[in-house]
Amino acid sequence: MRLLLLIAPLCLTLAVTGCGKKEKAGPVAVATIDATRLRPALSSASPETKAMADAAMVSLQQSDWPGALANLEKLAADPSLTPAQKKVVTEVADQLKQRLAAPPPGVSQ
Repeated sequence: MRLLLLIAPLCLTLAVTGCGKKEKAGPVAVATIDATRLRPALSSASPETKAMADAAMVSLQQSDWPGALANLEKLAADPSLTPAQKKVVTEVADQLKQRLAAPPPGVSQ
C-alpha cells in the first residue's frame, strides 16, 4: 500500500509534465522569388538574351541561387534591354538577393 502511495504522485507528475504542448516556432518568412514575368517580358528580346533568361530560370528552378543571380546580373547589364525589360530583370534579381540574405529555414536569428 505504501508503495502505491509513493508511486501514484510520481505517475501523476510524469503525466502532467509529459502532456504539455511544446510551442513550435512559427513559420519563417522566406523571401519569395516571382520570376513568372521574366520570360514574357523578354519575349521580344534577341535569342542571346532569351538564352540568358532561360539559363537564369533553370538556375532558379534548381535552387542554384548564386548561378541564377550571376545570370540575372549579366542579363541586367545587356544594353539591348528596354527599360521595362530591365525593370523586370532587376526586380527578380532584387528578390533573389533578399532570398540569399534571409537565414535558411529552421535557423533562428
